[in-house]
Amino acid sequence: MERLKDKVAIITGGGTGIGKATADLFAAEGAKLLLVGRMEQPLKETGHSYCTADIAISEQASAAVETAVDMYGRLDILVNNAGILLPEKPLTDIDEATLDETLRVNVKGTLLMSKYALRKMFVQRSGSIVNVASILGLLGAENEIAYTASKGAVISATRAMATEYAKYGIRVNSVSPSVTETRMIRELFGREPELEEKLFALHPMGKVGTPTDVAYAILYLASNESKFVTGQNLVLDGGRSIYGG
Repeated sequence: MERLKDKVAIITGGGTGIGKATADLFAAEGAKLLLVGRMEQPLKETGHSYCTADIAISEQASAAVETAVDMYGRLDILVNNAGILLPEKPLTDIDEATLDETLRVNVKGTLLMSKYALRKMFVQRSGSIVNVASILGLLGAENEIAYTASKGAVISATRAMATEYAKYGIRVNSVSPSVTETRMIRELFGREPELEEKLFALHPMGKVGTPTDVAYAILYLASNESKFVTGQNLVLDGGRSIYGG
């Protein structure tokens, strides 16, 4: 039985990594998809329906939601996966452009997409939003203050949205992955083998997660299997938070 049969889902940042893995899994489970991102080529290569947009620009976020509704007639699921991790420095040295762009995409983009999706879900009196946060939003990290702050904000916003919209049949949850073995991470490990060993050692399971690991958690929160779950943050960290860092 397909767990998302005929459900309409938007996935931001759907062209690579966690977004693509989620898109492929959702499609296999019967969902009708619209992937959203700034770069067309990765989206095109997925083979799924897509539109390009900068989700941190209100008009473009609204247009992406309208595109999905125009295509399929409704919107059941929003996965706010789009995010950026820019090279950072200690807070005393971080440049304002890095701070602004990180918060613009990771926080403002998530809130704008949610704003316009919620308007559709409110009319339907149903829907599920899954925000992709990060374990760093809970633990913090040295020299990643902007990213850490942005993902902490996503977790807090998840709880606030869940509280506000539960009475309308809309659920809002988040996932917080630890290091996930995307292509970018594999390339980083190739350049810095000692970093791979260091990061693996942070996880009691002795490994990092895969995009598919995260995609299955998102699927659970998007599906009716979690129909009594809202306002929760599901941590996917191979036990890393047991160590507290």
